[in-house]
Amino acid sequence: THVDKQTRARILITKLVRNRSYHYRVETAQTVFSAGYDLVELAADKVRVTYTESLQQKDPVLRFKARAADRCLGWLRRHNFIRILKNFEVGY
Repeated sequence: THVDKQTRARILITKLVRNRSYHYRVETAQTVFSAGYDLVELAADKVRVTYTESLQQKDPVLRFKARAADRCLGWLRRHNFIRILKNFEVGY
């Protein structure tokens, strides 16, 4: 798989339990990104979603750039995460 035309990536599903847990890892030559969603049904119409992610950069310069981008674009990540939660809500 390719992230873009020049960057090759390997996607590994680390945990998959239907309607309960989704975890994956994306590895490139410079980065390792891991993310996971755990869903716990609290009631018939309520679900608790736990989202975890980690980004590991092998190059110190890229590590600095990632931290700077995270500070600047954190609001966009939150916005997209809220959209994902709304899609989960529709599915239940």
